[in-house]
Amino acid sequence: MPSTRSQIAKLLEPAPPVESLIAEGFNEELGKSQNTTLLPLDLGSLEAICRLYLPGVSLERLSVSESFLDEPLGFQQVASFSCGTEFRPFQITITQTTSHIDAVKAMKVALCSMIYQHGKRDLEAVKDKMLGNYVVKSEDNKLVVWTRWTTAIQLYIPGPDLPEYYDKPSVDILALATSLDNALKSHKGTITNVPKAGLDEDFELPYISGAHTTEIIEAIFEDGIHPVREYRVNQVEKACVVKDDATLMHGNIENAGGRFHSELTVTCHKTDTALKIAFLMAHKSSLWPVRDECILNYF
Repeated sequence: MPSTRSQIAKLLEPAPPVESLIAEGFNEELGKSQNTTLLPLDLGSLEAICRLYLPGVSLERLSVSESFLDEPLGFQQVASFSCGTEFRPFQITITQTTSHIDAVKAMKVALCSMIYQHGKRDLEAVKDKMLGNYVVKSEDNKLVVWTRWTTAIQLYIPGPDLPEYYDKPSVDILALATSLDNALKSHKGTITNVPKAGLDEDFELPYISGAHTTEIIEAIFEDGIHPVREYRVNQVEKACVVKDDATLMHGNIENAGGRFHSELTVTCHKTDTALKIAFLMAHKSSLWPVRDECILNYF
C-alpha cells in the first residue's frame, strides 16, 4: 500500500509550474494518513485566533461566503476582515477536505485561481518546518497558501500595491499563518473522531409511480449540520425538473444543481427513468464535507 507522501508525489510529478511549486514547498511529514485537526473551524474560532495574535490591530469582520468544491470534495469558507484601514483588509480561506491528497488538490485549485484572477504572481515555495505540510507564498508576503493534513488554508491581502510612503501591511501574514497552523496542530486528532454530519439514517427517497408527477423531497439531517447545503442533479435523459427552496434554480439539465434548505421539488415527465441526486453537506464547526448520493426511480 503506497504511503500518502508517495501518492501526493505521484499527483505532483511530472509537474507543470504550479505543481512543481507545491512539491518544492514540502516541509513536514504528513504522518498517519488519518491525521486531521479537531480545531473548530467555525468563524467564531477563526476570529478569536486572529484577535489573539493581532492584539494591536482593529479587527472587523466584513463578509463571509461559503460553498462546496466538487473536485476535490471540500467545504470552503472565505472570511474577509478589516484591519482598521481602507487599504489593508485580509481574507482567510479555509477548505476542509477528507484526505491529505485532496487538501493538496485544493491548494492547487487556490493557487491556479489566484493566478487566473490576478495574473502571474511572484510565487515561491516556503521551506519552513514551522508552517504546514506544503507551503507556497508570494514574494511580497501578501499571499500564503498551505496545507495542514486534510485542510487547505489561504491568507491573502487583496488590493493594489501601496505607495512607498505607506507603512508595511498592518498584518504579518506569515506570522498569522504560523499561529493558525499551530492552533490546527495543537488540536491534532484523527479522521474517525472529527465531527461529521449528513443525512439522517431515517431519510429515504419516496417511491414514485407514473409520469408527470411531482414529489416534494424533504431531507432529514443529522444534528450538527451546517446551514449551507447544496445538491447536484445527474440524469441520463433530461426528463426531470428539480426546483429547490433556496436558489430557485431549475435542475432540468444534466449535472444541474444549487443550494437548498431542506426541500427539493421533483417533476418527471416520463416513466422508466432514474434521477441521481447528490447532497453536499458539512458539519457546522469542523466544516467536514459529506457527499450522499440517492437515486430516484420512476416506473
